[in-house]
Amino acid sequence: MRVITFLLIILSFPIFGQLNTQLYNAYDHYQEKSLTTRRFKHDDVMAVLDKLGKDFKVKQVGTSVEGRAIKLVTYGNGPINVLMWSQMHGDETTATRAIMDVFHWLEADDQFNAVRKR
Repeated sequence: MRVITFLLIILSFPIFGQLNTQLYNAYDHYQEKSLTTRRFKHDDVMAVLDKLGKDFKVKQVGTSVEGRAIKLVTYGNGPINVLMWSQMHGDETTATRAIMDVFHWLEADDQFNAVRKR
């Protein structure tokens, strides 16, 4: 499911050729390796966010009723805002794992730099 979500985001770019296949084949390079199971803790996600590169802005915007930080991650500054929200329900972790993969893809420096810039 994470691969499908990742590819749907990438498919929105008007690109030609075999880019989709190249991205699919390169997915392992961007996959967040610390969130490997369906069950992970808030601290596991916070650790990933703490390691994001300088192009990301991570700030706490609230606190849950259980006292856990709610963080907002921003990236880029283009004319279109994209909201990615995950895990409205605590036992639905697929989107959270996919978003972490997208973060890794965005901060990579490789043959897809032109796609990222666009």
